[in-house]
Amino acid sequence: MFALLQGGFIGIIVSAKYLDVSMAAAIFDPISTIIMLIAITKLDEIRKNKLKSQEEEFFA
Repeated sequence: MFALLQGGFIGIIVSAKYLDVSMAAAIFDPISTIIMLIAITKLDEIRKNKLKSQEEEFFA
């Protein structure tokens, strides 16, 4: 669903004849997706480490 919305967004930019902006948007979309996935995995690691440290504190 999100990919369809992005495709429509780039299409609207192209139809308005802002080709340089549409090229930049097409390049930055995959890069931002990768950065978002990295951030999600880091947040998951931080949450797991926090829970582990709280459990160790409880048992100590």
